[in-house]
Amino acid sequence: MKDYRQLFGYAAILFGLGFLVRSFIPAHANTGPTVSLGSNPVENFYDMPNLSGGTSIAIFTNSTAQDFVLTTYMHGGNSSRCGLTIDGQNIFVHTTASYESIEGHGNKDLQLIISAGSVLSMKNYNSTGTLNCPYYIEGHYIHTP
Repeated sequence: MKDYRQLFGYAAILFGLGFLVRSFIPAHANTGPTVSLGSNPVENFYDMPNLSGGTSIAIFTNSTAQDFVLTTYMHGGNSSRCGLTIDGQNIFVHTTASYESIEGHGNKDLQLIISAGSVLSMKNYNSTGTLNCPYYIEGHYIHTP
């Protein structure tokens, strides 16, 4: 029979090899939601259109198959009666002539969904006259796996 020191030596070598082989197996941890570059592309739009009374102009057409989430909308200038519509339905109508931001307490909490194929427009709600309606819009596309 072999000496006990030699047996402990073999055991230590086998233990070391087992530990080494075990370290090659990848860990499978639940990492939660995953983010990949380009999966939720952020878009922003801005312009300063002059709109005649009662007219509107398309400012964003969602021509993709993904819904678009509008997170920030700001307007300013003399845009006292300018507002947003989605497919002709009123969304925001402004009654002030000063700079205004609808941004959910400044944290981009606005979550207005513009469905695939829908058109976001800026409209002059005055019946007469021309208004300058500057705007800034920001949002992202909804990731569909």
